[in-house]
Amino acid sequence: MKHPAILQKKHPLVKLIVQDTHSRHKHAGPQLMTSIITAQYWVIGLKNSLRRCIRNCIVCQKVAARIGQQMMGNLPKSQISQIRAFLQTGVDYAGPIHVLPKSGRGQKRMKCWIAVFVCFTVKAAHLELVTELSTRAFMAALKRFCSRRGKPQVIHSGEGTNFTGARNEMMAFQEEMLAIANHHDVARSLAEDGITWKQNPQGAPHMGGLCEAAVKSVKHHLRRCTESSYFTIEELTTLLCEI
Repeated sequence: MKHPAILQKKHPLVKLIVQDTHSRHKHAGPQLMTSIITAQYWVIGLKNSLRRCIRNCIVCQKVAARIGQQMMGNLPKSQISQIRAFLQTGVDYAGPIHVLPKSGRGQKRMKCWIAVFVCFTVKAAHLELVTELSTRAFMAALKRFCSRRGKPQVIHSGEGTNFTGARNEMMAFQEEMLAIANHHDVARSLAEDGITWKQNPQGAPHMGGLCEAAVKSVKHHLRRCTESSYFTIEELTTLLCEI
């Protein structure tokens, strides 16, 4: 190490030394190869030779290959349009949550769910308490939502049976009303006043990402408020309004 042999970087012996050191020490990196080679040789411009050796090593290139990154698609038009809040709405359920019918001792707990309505435009959330997983209960929550926030133009949801039942009910009602209204103007106004229901395809939960994010935010506050006690329906409704 005190008196190493001086070699030029373009000498054929340097290439053999670098390749032998690289393979002998299990595909070592540049710093380790530098410390090993300089113990016997002083190669002028050794760093470039090491880089060239690692770049030409098939094993090292396979291991250090870059993983392909998925390109993000364009956002849907409903999320970038400047329209009224809750005109484009997504809905999802959170729960179940155990609540008490009323305050007092000896009350039996019951399950409730939270219907989370999310505006696709401004990302605002509206919460409604639902006492059962049925089409009738969801339709009642949807009526309360429309009375407070206005009627949405498009509703996006998953493939839940309660959502599918509500969608079929609304489509049957619209078809019946359009059949009664013979006048074209009345039919057009009813069609414009109707709600278009779009369901996400099966196996594509990422299409309801805004609803899933809103559910996560709701659970963040619920876990910190309902950990050691059971609320009544009235108290839980008040809590959801505060959230």
